[in-house]
Amino acid sequence: MIDKTAYCLKNGILYIDGKAVFGIGSHYYPSYHPKKVPVPENGDRYGEMKRDFADMKAAHVNIVRTAAVGTFSETDGDITGSFPLGEAIAEELDKIGVALTVRLNGYDNGINEYPDEKMLDENDKPLKNCWSQFITNSVCHEGAKNDNARVTKACAEFFGRFKNVVGFQIFNEPAFPCEGFYDYNPSTIEEYKKARAEKGEQNAEPPRRRPFYNEDPEPWIRWRLFNSEKFNGYLNFLGEQAKSKKADAETFTCMTCCPVQIGSSMRGADFFRVAEKMDIVGMTLYLDCKGAFYYEHSRVMDYAESAAAVFGKHFWLIEYNAKTDMSARDFEVETYAAIGSGAKGIMYYQWRGDYVFGDSPEPDGFGMVYNDRTPTAKYSSALKMHDLLYRSSDKIVCKERVRQGIGILHSEHANAYYDAICNGENKNAWNGKEANVFSVMSVYRKFKREFVSLLAVRASELKNLPFKLGALIVPEENGLSDEEKSELALFEKCGGKVFYYDEYLDSFKPSCFCGRWTDAYEIAEKYGEKIASVADKKVDLKFLSDENEYAISVIDFAEDEREISHLEIKFHAAVKGENCLFMSGEKVEYLPIDRGENVTVTIPKLKNGGILFIEKR
Repeated sequence: MIDKTAYCLKNGILYIDGKAVFGIGSHYYPSYHPKKVPVPENGDRYGEMKRDFADMKAAHVNIVRTAAVGTFSETDGDITGSFPLGEAIAEELDKIGVALTVRLNGYDNGINEYPDEKMLDENDKPLKNCWSQFITNSVCHEGAKNDNARVTKACAEFFGRFKNVVGFQIFNEPAFPCEGFYDYNPSTIEEYKKARAEKGEQNAEPPRRRPFYNEDPEPWIRWRLFNSEKFNGYLNFLGEQAKSKKADAETFTCMTCCPVQIGSSMRGADFFRVAEKMDIVGMTLYLDCKGAFYYEHSRVMDYAESAAAVFGKHFWLIEYNAKTDMSARDFEVETYAAIGSGAKGIMYYQWRGDYVFGDSPEPDGFGMVYNDRTPTAKYSSALKMHDLLYRSSDKIVCKERVRQGIGILHSEHANAYYDAICNGENKNAWNGKEANVFSVMSVYRKFKREFVSLLAVRASELKNLPFKLGALIVPEENGLSDEEKSELALFEKCGGKVFYYDEYLDSFKPSCFCGRWTDAYEIAEKYGEKIASVADKKVDLKFLSDENEYAISVIDFAEDEREISHLEIKFHAAVKGENCLFMSGEKVEYLPIDRGENVTVTIPKLKNGGILFIEKR
């Protein structure tokens, strides 16, 4: 038994007994859905839990996510919660030296139910409840907001008693629903009118449809940006309530990829807005990480990391793919990609599959092991990757993603602009036609093929960035606000260079256009910090570093599994030493540095990926 273990999260890095460690995490909790549990109702819940935790500890799991599922009561305005299973989870994990984070929000708390609290669509119809829709009340409804604040504090106060609780999650995958126009609750409309009155517009009514052809898109843009501001402000507000009960517990949520995907302006959630207030940028990611989808998978992680980094913070994969039918190859490739993107922790969803009831929402669909403890096809590879993370933890966790000198503009205004002019009456956020998002995808892919990871940044952060940018890429010029245009002009006045992408010419135009277009290769060569490259077009390199050493994730994202012989990595940055270290789930070996015509390192055999450590000069 471990009884003196110290735990903490500090600036997104997990410390156990004073040592910084990479977060190797898993999920173990009942959702608010009564049929989402690992054992049947008459099963030995606590005995099974202890067996699961022993297996998790043996697999080097050092942090777990659970949930504040229980009952609440109110006496004289004070709310208390009872969480017998959560209490047992916290105590048992502390016994074996494992840290814990707790999801605080998104449950039927039974405190109050206001008849007018639901989000409403453009026809004033209430949002239909769905078990996976975690926020149903209007975020502007004062009664619901106050109750959620009180419940959040009650949950945080209860779990804050346990010394291994290091973080609080604020909701799960928060976003507006994927169908319909929201939120037209009277509370939201009242808040909108107040906000517009402060700008000199009296009695402003929110639009109930997107603009017709040749109509001004700005009213729609203002309405969507207002909803985003309120939605993310609500999350940040609840994060502050949680920290009021345990100041040293770090806050995060579990964002889906809304800010940089189709439907972003409608779904509301934004990495950058929560990064302003929360301690960690947390995200969910289940996108495929091979073939053509690799770049999308990589992009959303890089955006999350960027949003955190511009505020001096870090990001975590709070919920990462561990489906029971996931292949061993996919698990390895996705882990290498996450490491290289700068994540400080990975929490795979989940350890053990859910028990199969007749109407289970996710029957035995997610887990390192099946519900009956049978290992999944990826299990042995997962253990090897966990071991790799455990052995290389001190060489990875304190390194930062290399800033390669080129940024890409993140513009909520542009997202809303193209949603306004492209999507008409379409009410499904997943199948829209947002030109800005498509251009972001194209720009990111072009520079990634030059082995340059772009730093995503809002125009408002350009003047106070902690990193030097030589160039900034604007995916779409037409959708920018006047404020963004002014910030870009100031960036150029201070020595930066702005390039606008043109999807029709598939090229980049300098802001001071003199008749010559350019491409990603030229911009990368002139303004980027290129570390290394590889000739194989289905292999990517992602770069971390500290003052002494690079850590390079080597990722084979080919559609089909293969073994690459004699993969040559060419270095553009100055490196030193006679040898470098290569680590993978399969092996650890020292490789010679060839200082011939080009400085190169050759990996004799590469299967799925690995991490290359090489000294900087």
